[in-house]
Amino acid sequence: MPRRHRLTPEKHLKHAPWRFTATDKAVLTRLAQYRYLKSLTLQKLTGRPIATVNYSLRKLFDRRLIDKPHRQVEGFNHLNAPDIYEINARGRRWLTEEVPEVTTLSRTHTEGPPKHFAHSVAICDALAEIELEVATAGNAFIPAATILAKATVPNPLKMPCTIEHTFPNGKHERLETFIIPDGVYGVRYPDGRSELVFLEVERCNPRNPQTLFRASLLRKTLSYRALREAETARCLGKKSFGVRFIGLSDR
Repeated sequence: MPRRHRLTPEKHLKHAPWRFTATDKAVLTRLAQYRYLKSLTLQKLTGRPIATVNYSLRKLFDRRLIDKPHRQVEGFNHLNAPDIYEINARGRRWLTEEVPEVTTLSRTHTEGPPKHFAHSVAICDALAEIELEVATAGNAFIPAATILAKATVPNPLKMPCTIEHTFPNGKHERLETFIIPDGVYGVRYPDGRSELVFLEVERCNPRNPQTLFRASLLRKTLSYRALREAETARCLGKKSFGVRFIGLSDR
């Protein structure tokens, strides 16, 4: 019997009879929330045994309800790393019939591949780990959909700001720009307090650029400082907010 390829669904199973289990529903729901998730992260989020989750993933994959993006082989050692999964249009339709309301955590949901696949995976992975971290601490995780539902303006995550900076060589620059955070979430504490947090996943932006006219950690830091001063986050129901940067420790 030929060996099955990890990135290729099994043939002749798309329309075969099968039983849709609670684990299948949990896996599809989580993939609908976070566009990309690793198998180990799915196991943590669903709370099921890893063997049960892996069986469910293979079953859903063989029936073309979820995909394994082929681009994961470009930047990941998929022979020794957990597979990355995403729900497809057929899986979304199936889930809609089974679970009418699904909370979405990402900003957009397009069926086409993202421009920066590795960055998108890092964002989804970071948000999932943060949700687990918040729950472990005994707090409630507030998803992006709940926050955006309170927005008072269209496209609330595209936040305009004006920044300026004087560089060590004496050059002064002023820039009218905007910032779109990689992610947004909230934390509700047992005493009733809640916090709004913007997420930034840094991969290759420089810390100290020579100009404000290119993406950099400096530009993001100045932008969030300007947003605080202008109280721009009021459109999301909060006067203040926190910013969490991921991926800076090794740079």
